[in-house]
Amino acid sequence: MKKFLLLSLLLYCCLNTLSAQELVRAKNKYTYKDQILSTKELKHLYQSTPQAYQHYKKANRKFALSSGLIVLGGVYLGGRLGYLTSTGNLEWKEASLGAGLVLIGIWVSSGTNEEYNKAVTLFNQKKSAGLKITPSKKGLGVVFRF
Repeated sequence: MKKFLLLSLLLYCCLNTLSAQELVRAKNKYTYKDQILSTKELKHLYQSTPQAYQHYKKANRKFALSSGLIVLGGVYLGGRLGYLTSTGNLEWKEASLGAGLVLIGIWVSSGTNEEYNKAVTLFNQKKSAGLKITPSKKGLGVVFRF
């Protein structure tokens, strides 16, 4: 009985080590096997898992669109505010258009982090280890999946 408990504890520790995340996203930096990845390397890595790559592409599109809208709205709004400081007259239509573009950009970017995190999760699920107990001819068998 002691050997069984010791073996099961050892197995549990090994499986936790094997199922550790390989790709980690922290503060918009990706690390894989303790190396920081560039955008090209990350894209190449994601292409091995089609579902994760789709989420990564979707997150990149949302990020690019929202960034463009926020910058465009900020430039337009800043120009109108600059005009206000020089003349003392504010053109409300143009200022509200710039503020609206900023708000739309913020709204579009709302799900970007979730998409990036979903891509990392899907990639790491592909690499996970597993333990399965199945019936065999002599009783129960243990199946490891790496």
